Amino acid sequence: MCSKVRSRATWQLIGYGFIDVVRWGRLERNCTIFALTDRWHRFCAPEAEPQLDKIGAILKEIQILQREKCEVASKSEKRQRIAALRKEVFDA
Repeated sequence: MCSKVRSRATWQLIGYGFIDVVRWGRLERNCTIFALTDRWHRFCAPEAEPQLDKIGAILKEIQILQREKCEVASKSEKRQRIAALRKEVFDA
């Protein structure tokens, strides 16, 4: 599976409450550990529709940012914007 497709799918699963990150992988080949959750149950109610729309919009914005070409100087700014949006997915 392509890493971009896997990354997008993973963030959708996190955003919509099917999995949570137990431990983030970092340097020295540590892997990220995920756990199944029941958070998705709260999105089944009709009143959760605005929240689902918000999560969908955030994920779409992340996807657009990732495809955006940028200069070398603005790559760190782009990474920071993506990190901030990913944090919003957790807070949504």
